[in-house]
Amino acid sequence: MTSRERIIAVLKGETPDRVPWVPLIGRYYVKSLAAMGYDIQSFAPKSKEMSPALLKDMNLAEIETIRLTNADILYRHVIAYNLISDTCTYIEKEEENSLLRGWETPLGQLWERVEQHHGTEYISSYMVKTLDDLKKYQYLLESMHPQAAYDDVIAFDRYIADDGLPTLTGPVTPIQQLFQFTMGVENTTYALFDHEEEMQDFFTAQHNLNKGIYTILAQAPAKVVITYEDTSTTVISPQWYEEYESPHLNEYADILSSKGKIHIAHMCGKISLLTQLLAKDRYAAIDSVCPPTTGDIEPKDALIQTGKIIIGGLEPSSLQRMTSEQTYEYTMEKLEQVKASNAFNRFMLSSGDSVAANTPLENLRAVSKAVMDFSIQ
Repeated sequence: MTSRERIIAVLKGETPDRVPWVPLIGRYYVKSLAAMGYDIQSFAPKSKEMSPALLKDMNLAEIETIRLTNADILYRHVIAYNLISDTCTYIEKEEENSLLRGWETPLGQLWERVEQHHGTEYISSYMVKTLDDLKKYQYLLESMHPQAAYDDVIAFDRYIADDGLPTLTGPVTPIQQLFQFTMGVENTTYALFDHEEEMQDFFTAQHNLNKGIYTILAQAPAKVVITYEDTSTTVISPQWYEEYESPHLNEYADILSSKGKIHIAHMCGKISLLTQLLAKDRYAAIDSVCPPTTGDIEPKDALIQTGKIIIGGLEPSSLQRMTSEQTYEYTMEKLEQVKASNAFNRFMLSSGDSVAANTPLENLRAVSKAVMDFSIQ
């Protein structure tokens, strides 16, 4: 099988020739290669590809790094839509070694502060800080409409070819939008108790916009759409997951499945207390399932308890600190778990979220050797 055929087989519930190994390799890892003695230009020169999609950010280097490890490519974070507002204007400026991003709305301005330290970008001040900000942000959402933008996915699909698949990124559920990007966990939690009616109005506005986006993604020239929920009981309780997250995910899954798309929910945190709820949800797969200690569930248990396709199984911090020999044995132990559950038709091996910066390339190649050595028969 080619890598593409191998990945598609699992997505269809069929047993592949071997376990697909689809690490999540992003810019944080790629940026660390130079410090480990690797010249990115030697294996991912800009002259290699002239497509704007590949030349943007570190896209070409990410794909070529995956090829360098001999892994299968399940390429994440391809955007296939634009958001247009007729009444609000995006604004951006640099200030005190940070980036201020925001919107000019008829109700006033919204700002967030983004900082970067040691290659890690994070939001140090969220856009929504008050109830008044929430109303401005809701106005922004209600002013927006999505437009299809399929050029990037076509370019990625052509470039990756038989080595794997590009995957589209869908918007997260309203509560995860607030948790991750717009309001933060603490303020979102207080607002749900203190301003429930206003929060429900926001959820409705965000969800309606999301449904329009998923309708566009359902018609895109791609097979897979991932919603990056980052679900974890360190952030959300089973009760809130069932009330605020699950219903929206299921609607997105229905929109996508109606056009034959595979819907994957990215849940890279601690999910062992959620598995009964996840089993009832309608998306097909869970991505970046992470074992202890970063996560809290082994691949075998995730397969048995959710009944879904599971992508994950390797803890990134373990991959970063082990020797290549230890990595090989660690990988073999995870694969033996899957063999015991008799679920190779529902499993892809991956890092439990992004491969950590400074992870030895030899360790990722050791994982590749393990999956090639391991017999699924």
